[in-house]
Amino acid sequence: MNRPEKQPKNVSVRRRRSDAGVDNDRPIALRLKPEERQTIASLADADNRSMAAICRMAVLAGLPKLKLQISKGD
Repeated sequence: MNRPEKQPKNVSVRRRRSDAGVDNDRPIALRLKPEERQTIASLADADNRSMAAICRMAVLAGLPKLKLQISKGD
C-alpha cells in the first residue's frame, strides 16, 4: 500500500512574504523618525509581519486620501 510521505515536523515550509504581483526587485528607501520606526516595529511584532509589510499596508490605507488631496490641489 502506497502512503503519501508526511513532511517532518522540523522542516519549515517556505511562504511567500509579499502579495502576488508585488515588485520585489525594486524596493524603495524610507526614512522615518525614531518614534515612527518604533511604532512600525511594534505593529510588525504584534501582527507577526515584517516592517516593510506594515509600511506597505499604511501606504495602501493612505493612498485614497492622498490622491484626493492632490487632485484638489491642497
